[in-house]
Amino acid sequence: MKYAVLILLLFTSVAFSWSQDLIPKEKKGKWGFVNKNNEWIIKAKFSEVNNFKEELACVRAKKKWGFIDTQGKKVIPFQYSGAKSFENGLAAVRSFSTLPGNTRESNNQYKWGYIDQSGNQNIPFLFKTVNDFDDKERALVQLFEMKSNELFWINPQGEAISPPFTHKEKIGETYKIENTRNDGVKVFRYLKTTGTPITDWYLNDFSLDKQLIKVWLPSKADNDTIQEQAYKGNAKKKLCAFINKDGGVLSAWYSEIKPFVGGYAPIRHNHKYGFIDSNFILVKKPTYRELSLLEDSIYKGQIEYGKTVLLDYKGQELSLYCFDFELYQNKLFLGKHQLKSSYRSENKYALFDREGNQKTSWYNKIHPIHNGIVRVEDERPTYGNENNLEYKTNYNYVSLETGELISTWRPSISLSWEKAKGKEDSLLSFLFLSTSIINLEPAFFKTIFIKEFNYLKTEREIHFTGGDFHNGMALVAKIGEEITTVRNGVEFKSQNTLYGYIDWYGDLVIPYRYKQAAAFRDSYAVVGDGNRYGAINSKGKKVLSNKHLILGAYGSGLFPVLDNEGLWGYINRESRVQIKPQYDQAMPFSYGYASVKKGRYWGLIDVMGNELMKFDYRKPIEVISPLKIKYLKNGVGYTEVLISDIPLQN
Repeated sequence: MKYAVLILLLFTSVAFSWSQDLIPKEKKGKWGFVNKNNEWIIKAKFSEVNNFKEELACVRAKKKWGFIDTQGKKVIPFQYSGAKSFENGLAAVRSFSTLPGNTRESNNQYKWGYIDQSGNQNIPFLFKTVNDFDDKERALVQLFEMKSNELFWINPQGEAISPPFTHKEKIGETYKIENTRNDGVKVFRYLKTTGTPITDWYLNDFSLDKQLIKVWLPSKADNDTIQEQAYKGNAKKKLCAFINKDGGVLSAWYSEIKPFVGGYAPIRHNHKYGFIDSNFILVKKPTYRELSLLEDSIYKGQIEYGKTVLLDYKGQELSLYCFDFELYQNKLFLGKHQLKSSYRSENKYALFDREGNQKTSWYNKIHPIHNGIVRVEDERPTYGNENNLEYKTNYNYVSLETGELISTWRPSISLSWEKAKGKEDSLLSFLFLSTSIINLEPAFFKTIFIKEFNYLKTEREIHFTGGDFHNGMALVAKIGEEITTVRNGVEFKSQNTLYGYIDWYGDLVIPYRYKQAAAFRDSYAVVGDGNRYGAINSKGKKVLSNKHLILGAYGSGLFPVLDNEGLWGYINRESRVQIKPQYDQAMPFSYGYASVKKGRYWGLIDVMGNELMKFDYRKPIEVISPLKIKYLKNGVGYTEVLISDIPLQN
């Protein structure tokens, strides 16, 4: 028996080698086979031939295809309209005669199937296109009713072993496939290399490399339930869930799943948000119709219109209900209420911390925090001359540590004017200069003077509602009767005002004595008598007399100063000129550097007036630390560089 097997193997090996040596050759319009010595082995009598494979060759005689062996003997009848060579024991063949139920009009009268080496029809005539069986015993085929580029795998028994797909990509030991729904939407899923599905069809392209995957599936229902798989139908609504690498669905299906924060994630179900934990267990039932992450791990959730609450990352409510919340400063949140009555309606605001604790009372406006103190505005009821109830804006200060007011309520100051004869943007010159030789741009004026007012150019008004704390003091004002003045040809209406300063305890430490005043900077503040300007120190002592046309804020030992020719330079505390007037605009010094302007462009200088950066920049160069500056490059985006890296100018 052992010798019989050996002889059979030897014969098979010789036959296989023999078939490999047969080469197709044409003669007088017909085809046959020759050996490697160009000797005819099978006469040229066929219309078309293919190479020998698995000891058989498919050949065409006239209009029909059949199969011959290496001796040229017909082993499978010539009865097919098309044929492919044998691969792994099976060959694809196409029917010649019209099959029952198929017509020429439907263009599918000829179909492909598969036969074995004995000519038996293993797989019926069913397919529009076919491919050879590979070494994994699978073949890609297409039915007539499928899309033009749609295929699926079958096994040697003709059974479908994969879903249909239009594109496949081998990733590791899997295939990622895609298809297109009737509405043109792409869908994706994963298969084993055998064609067995690992996952369902999903609407988003995803990777099985991740341990946890969020995928989308459609639903037609109004509520969040799965009606059909992604591949079927044209459902528009989407549901998402988490699956693992094996395709198992780990969570419930939701309309939306937001990113995890601290091991918890917001989910949306039936138009409302709740929370799940890292094990996909629902820990907070869907309650909020709107949900957004404000900062780090704090959310705001809206139960209904006008009813919003702060939530932690687990979905636990932290605060009382407000109309709305928004992120503020120092990890605080600004709560908003809308108050309405029979005679007025207004918005009120309060600050809340991360634990949901209310840090201030409710006010009409809350300004940015300075040194733990926040300036607030509120409309206080007063009675006019005819005993009519009026509401006027007042300002005060609140300590964030205690939440209590530290000072008294002071009325805001307003100044208005008739339409100017000159340029509208020159009004600051009319207001604050005794001469109109120069136009003070609002943004530049606020920066160099630190006068904390609200300039409403369109309404031709200026409002002052208190200054913020700088160097431990805040600018406040006392007002008298309304007065009308004419200056530089413009008529102004304002209150007779004097400025002073309060400390952190709300005490008036520098009395009301200045007609013009600015905030403290580096322990000095610019003040004026209504015509000229000087400076005081933190004790209210005069360090510069009121003889300057205008002064800018103090910094690095110097004040920007404007001369009578309209040029800016710098003086020190002794009123000596340190850098002679030569600039069209000059910013206060910070950390020993200042941005100055000549013509249309800005440059950078040091306290000795040395030019560090050329006048090439459209916006002022910002000194943001002792070591670093920031500037707008080519008007496109800001660039930060170390001062030590600035090349020296010649």
